[in-house]
Amino acid sequence: MKQLNIALLGLGTVGSGVVKIIEENQQQIQDTIGKKLHIKHILVRSKSKKRPINITQYHLTENVEDILNDEEVDIVIEVMGGITPTVDWLKQALSSGKHVITANKDLLAVHLRELEDLAEANGVALKFEASVAGGIPIVNAINNGLNANNISKFMGILNGTSNFILSKMTQENASYQDALDEAQALGFAEADPTDDVEGIDAARKVVITSYLSFNQVIRLEDVKCQGISQVTTDDIALADALGYKIKLIGKGTYDKGRVQASVEPTLIHKEHQLASVENEFNAIYVIGDAVGETMFYGKGAGSLATGSAVASDLLNVALQFESNLHTLPPHFELKTDETKEMMESGDETKLKSKESFYIVVHNQGKEAFQLEDDIKAALPLHKTLKVKDRDDSTASILVVGLDESPVKELEAKGFEIEKVYPVEGN
Repeated sequence: MKQLNIALLGLGTVGSGVVKIIEENQQQIQDTIGKKLHIKHILVRSKSKKRPINITQYHLTENVEDILNDEEVDIVIEVMGGITPTVDWLKQALSSGKHVITANKDLLAVHLRELEDLAEANGVALKFEASVAGGIPIVNAINNGLNANNISKFMGILNGTSNFILSKMTQENASYQDALDEAQALGFAEADPTDDVEGIDAARKVVITSYLSFNQVIRLEDVKCQGISQVTTDDIALADALGYKIKLIGKGTYDKGRVQASVEPTLIHKEHQLASVENEFNAIYVIGDAVGETMFYGKGAGSLATGSAVASDLLNVALQFESNLHTLPPHFELKTDETKEMMESGDETKLKSKESFYIVVHNQGKEAFQLEDDIKAALPLHKTLKVKDRDDSTASILVVGLDESPVKELEAKGFEIEKVYPVEGN
């Protein structure tokens, strides 16, 4: 039976989960793929550190060159995180003909296209299922399950920490700070939660998902990003009264060759599937031209959940090891130049979908009904508009059916705007 040699970069939470999954399922793996998976090296920062798993049978090293210079290593699994020097190690591995599996969304959000090109040039695989939604197999779903579709839009709850906080604020009327404190006490939030609560983590995942969905490389700085730290219980109560929940939504849309990407608090109608996703769970909603609307749901983090996604990539590489493993995902190949030209042509008249917004404005000392009349006069072309008092000095507006954000028009009419959130599922 052929043996494939694996090197693991990192033995933290995810790395330990990967080792545990391989150990506990070794016989089933051999029966399924007809190959033995052998963990030859594990790169760690300290060999003396106590581990949550038995490591006596493994070769631990603090020197990455033991792995990169070992010609017997077939597959490198990177779960240690960080961008520098990790990206250089992955480049060296790909250049030397080693297949690479990574869960590193921070790195991929910046270097994905560069690594993809390097993998293609060397005929090896670059796999990253765990980088977007942990245990949710969204990468394989888009690349394989939806490969007969042109995807026009995805949106999702891509960060478990922010979703846990918003769930507590919604269900228990907890303040943002109290919900964050509980998330940290339960291990759902880091000591420094900035990346999670300010939308940076989700923005990285939006960059990767946009590449998968639209075959377009966007920069992290091109993702409009707004976190949840300014969401209040007043906003959540008003959204509830209007029939919505507030969720931190990462979104990408594709129209005529252009990608629009964002991460921001969003009002989701209570009847929409994403509104039912609570606590630390994640979900991604994808719209294809053939399949229509689909949603993928599950745990977005954790040792075994993320380890499951890494192990899935490992089995896919091992199963097809003798073939040329680097091929563009099938739905990319469907988008030939001729097809793209048809998709992006301006010849076909296509009605742009209407947009909706939740806006908080200073009330100028007016009652809600007076403010509603003023706003209706400022925004004559809309479908519906609702105004509710938020507190003594502000009011909330739900406006449905606009061609674009009404911020400039309202500001031109003298309204002082405090915050704007998009609305979905109305």
